[in-house]
Amino acid sequence: MKRFHEDLKTILLVDTSVNQRLPIKWFLENFGYVVDSVGNAEEALTVFDAVMHDMVITDLAIPGMTGTEVAHVIKLRSPSTPVVLYSRQTPEDASGFDAIVKKPQGTPVERELLKLKETLDSLSGPSKGGRRSGGGKEPPRGRRRF
Repeated sequence: MKRFHEDLKTILLVDTSVNQRLPIKWFLENFGYVVDSVGNAEEALTVFDAVMHDMVITDLAIPGMTGTEVAHVIKLRSPSTPVVLYSRQTPEDASGFDAIVKKPQGTPVERELLKLKETLDSLSGPSKGGRRSGGGKEPPRGRRRF
């Protein structure tokens, strides 16, 4: 699938709650990200395209399978795609996540959304445009907690 605009970062957002997805989508789109959002694991794994999606954000508690299981499937399909856990819960197995950002109670507030955006910016590398190329330096691949 061809990307519409190569300079934009595209994120797949997986969260059951529309009250979570909409503010996150709106916030990130205002910073130049393109956000595809889905409400369950099955839809996420159907929609995910390694060529199109630069990153994945998932909650831990989603219908169909856990966020940890979704992260492992994404990593099997595309090991270089960063997966960020954005959840109130802490996973037993965090090995599939490149970063973990604590989700606030209730509707996301600006401070937490800024933490999420900063995490995405750090995982996307130094430039704002396009997928990371093999010629540039990759950011460190350890899990990060914010």
